[in-house]
Amino acid sequence: MKTTMQQRRPVLVTGGDHQGLAAVRCLARHGVPVYVCDHEHCIARYSRHCRGFFKAPPPREDERYAEFLISLGRRPELSGAVLIPDSDEQVYALSKHRDALAEHFLVSVPSWSVIEKVYVKALTYELAGRIGIPAPATWRATDAEEARKMPLPYPVILKPSIRDHYYRETKIKAFKVSGPEEMEGLYRRMRQILPPSEILIQELIPGGPRRLYSAGVFFKDGKVRAGIVGRRSRQHPMDFGHATTFAEVADIPELIRRAEILLSAIGYYGIAEVEFLHDARDEEYKLIEINPRIWGWHLLAIANEVELPWYEYLDLCGQCMPDVPIPASASSLKWVRMVTDLPVALSEWMGGRMRFREWQKSLAGPKRFSVWAADDPLPCLMESLLLPYLYWKRGF
Repeated sequence: MKTTMQQRRPVLVTGGDHQGLAAVRCLARHGVPVYVCDHEHCIARYSRHCRGFFKAPPPREDERYAEFLISLGRRPELSGAVLIPDSDEQVYALSKHRDALAEHFLVSVPSWSVIEKVYVKALTYELAGRIGIPAPATWRATDAEEARKMPLPYPVILKPSIRDHYYRETKIKAFKVSGPEEMEGLYRRMRQILPPSEILIQELIPGGPRRLYSAGVFFKDGKVRAGIVGRRSRQHPMDFGHATTFAEVADIPELIRRAEILLSAIGYYGIAEVEFLHDARDEEYKLIEINPRIWGWHLLAIANEVELPWYEYLDLCGQCMPDVPIPASASSLKWVRMVTDLPVALSEWMGGRMRFREWQKSLAGPKRFSVWAADDPLPCLMESLLLPYLYWKRGF
């Protein structure tokens, strides 16, 4: 007998950007009543699949944010709901206050003792080194003068160990540093916001996002239970992107295996995106970061019948998920976020780094758009109207 929506446990997606929207649609189509909360104006609230929207405090105010979620958990329609985040700040807040939230929700995020190992990139790289997972060479300095004097293989990257602490203030994810003088100046600039312990100097792997890959998985009890590999050949901005704009399925099972080793060592549970950059100099796939949540292009996984939010929901509710090939078979299906991919393509074309015909050819064939859906068009319309606001608030 088919389960009705009234019999399903509800879900609260704590973010309504395009990745949250994909989760809302995926779960609702399985008969799950889905609600959304966000601290900003968002597009998922306009989906016909969204049962209700709640305006939240900023998740960076983690105590206030957790108290707000607990107040929602006392509402009859959200009692015992599954919590699914779609940003790092939300993951931080949910992991820090997991015990209190677990009295009202099924929390999909592990405790802070686990999340810390992926939230703090310095800890992620230390762990990778201990277990033999290749990663870019990484250094730290105590001040700008020491950074300038280090015998580094320029150009290198200067980036924060905790992304949100710097990105929130600057909308900058990382810097490319060409020499010692520039290193000293940029280090001093970052030092105005971050302590030295949160500033990383890292080897620059040539090739850019055209060599960027991710293993997107649902992980439990030391095993990848479902997964897919994506090639993320365009992002915004291209050098150090904070958002993928174009992705396609890649047939690289080794990345699923490496993701499994990493997540097992961390003691992880749930959905994760494990990013790797292919280094043509030694033909290695090197770890970049782990995102402990749904991510921008996870709709590509859903479109390839790897419904990660649904599998996590079933598991948290004590139900069996279906058998899924690991990794999912490579397909010709592509994913594109046109509102950011078009500006990226124009920039690359004008800079002589990509031919416009190359961009057009990449979009040929079957694809899924990040927001547009013929049976749920309003979020796409609202995103078009909200573009100035979104560019102002999020820097894309």
